[in-house]
Amino acid sequence: MENYQSYSNENPIVGELVLLQFTERTDSFFHAKLLEYNYRGMMSYKVYNWNKIIPMNKNMVARVEKVDPNAKIVQVSVAYLNDDFEDVDYLNNNN
Repeated sequence: MENYQSYSNENPIVGELVLLQFTERTDSFFHAKLLEYNYRGMMSYKVYNWNKIIPMNKNMVARVEKVDPNAKIVQVSVAYLNDDFEDVDYLNNNN
């Protein structure tokens, strides 16, 4: 059994940023596994060249959009992710 580190709750919450790996692409969505929670993730898409945007089997950050605690599945998104970070200066640590 894998160990998971949860920072806020037992379950992820909507709007939370989570670390995940996208593991598979189907005709209409990506499968992912969350690295800090015992959840699977999914993200639907309508773009033709996601290979340049979503690398498979690499750690990434995504925003939780919906949570199903019974099925242990979350819907995630990487859209507008830099809105959360636009005012943060990571190089100079002047947050």
